[in-house]
Amino acid sequence: MPVLIAGLVVFLAAHCAGLVAPAWRARRIARIGLRPWKLAYSAISLAGLVLIVRGFGTARADAIVVWQSPVWTRHVTVLLTVVGFVLIAAAYVPGNASRRHWGTR
Repeated sequence: MPVLIAGLVVFLAAHCAGLVAPAWRARRIARIGLRPWKLAYSAISLAGLVLIVRGFGTARADAIVVWQSPVWTRHVTVLLTVVGFVLIAAAYVPGNASRRHWGTR
């Protein structure tokens, strides 16, 4: 888990440099040039991404189950998904009874 968190911090810090400190970013680009800045930015982002992937793999291996949903909620989810698909399909069928009932065309 610490590797995952470190990867997230590195990756997000690299991506937030322009948002948090735009003047600092502009000074660095003016000092070293745009191409070296992009190379360093890419290398730092890639290092953060590698840490995220490795940390995620490690965190999944020794995961602690904090909460598990009851079995009956799976059946409710399937039922609600079927109802949702029917309602989405009904929204795009022209002139059906549900659209006339609600006053939309």
